[in-house]
Amino acid sequence: MYVGLTKKLIEYSKIELHNIHDVDPLFSWQANLIIINGKKSIITVNNRTRMPILFYNVKLKDLKKFDELFVLGIRTVFSSLGLSQEVIDEYIVKSDRIIFGKTTNRSVLTTMNMMTEIAKNMDFYFDDNSVIQVGFSQEISYESYKIDYPYERVSERFYQVFANFIKTNSLLNIRSKPSMKAYQLLIKIIQDEGVIWRRIIVPSMTQFEQLHHIIQASFGWLKYNEYAFIIYHKDEIVTLITDESLSQHHGQNTEYFTLIDYKTPIGNYIELFEEIQYIYDFVVDWRHQIIFEKIIDDYKEFYPQCISGYGTTPEDVTLLNDIKIRKDLELSTYDLFLLENHKKYRKFNIVEINQRLKTALRFSKRHSI
Repeated sequence: MYVGLTKKLIEYSKIELHNIHDVDPLFSWQANLIIINGKKSIITVNNRTRMPILFYNVKLKDLKKFDELFVLGIRTVFSSLGLSQEVIDEYIVKSDRIIFGKTTNRSVLTTMNMMTEIAKNMDFYFDDNSVIQVGFSQEISYESYKIDYPYERVSERFYQVFANFIKTNSLLNIRSKPSMKAYQLLIKIIQDEGVIWRRIIVPSMTQFEQLHHIIQASFGWLKYNEYAFIIYHKDEIVTLITDESLSQHHGQNTEYFTLIDYKTPIGNYIELFEEIQYIYDFVVDWRHQIIFEKIIDDYKEFYPQCISGYGTTPEDVTLLNDIKIRKDLELSTYDLFLLENHKKYRKFNIVEINQRLKTALRFSKRHSI
């Protein structure tokens, strides 16, 4: 196995280098030294799968046996992603001994830089008691490593690559029972004409900004208007969670906490509070009630799914009125897209909803990679 180190990491680690050529990309990694919360950390990315492993708060004593720590990181992260022990063992055997050298792949380094920015924005999610940050790798699994079509998640590429690895080496299974925790949520729009609802499963590491995109995709809203999540306790607002601009606007309110959506995991609130509301369009005030139904301990996907639902989502009045006002102007390509898909997306069609949910999270404020 070859691990290419950046100049910064070489200078810090003093690891002895031995450059080699023609290494299978599946057994080749790039590594860089980064600073998170003032703590020296190492991010590594596989050349073939683009799956990262993050080592947090690494000490110099850890670097003296970094080859052992790196193998432990592979075992820990791969297991958390659902690879069977047989597959992991075979990968380690095929990797042979670890050889450290200089970085060799600029494309992977570009991906690594984007992942580094994500890591700095999700430091609140880190486990301070562990060097190997499993949650980071699981979170990155959501992301698209391509910005052009077709979009492919890191997890999809990861499993496809290892499916080929298993076939080549005559192994039995790609996955054992995944350790992914998820929430089953019932989300309802309550209005005079009745109740429109969707039952969805979302991975527990989802943040509120991601949940916003999930709700938009599930109900066929088109992300045209402002939104916010409101956390209630005993019928009183205790927390407002919204995007950064609105969060700054409400930041001076002393009656409740205001948090930024992409920095706030839903797991901190879903299980603890009896009522959470999602408001879309502050003018029309479409209120969605979010009801926590149960925990799923063995969820097998890294993206959300809609499992049932009922009802056609109301018209987005604000969107239609805004376009109507501009009817004498030349409509943009985006305006035409909204008009074309407004009616279609509103109807409950579980197949189309799940197709949208597979790509919903790539519109997160965090970078696609």
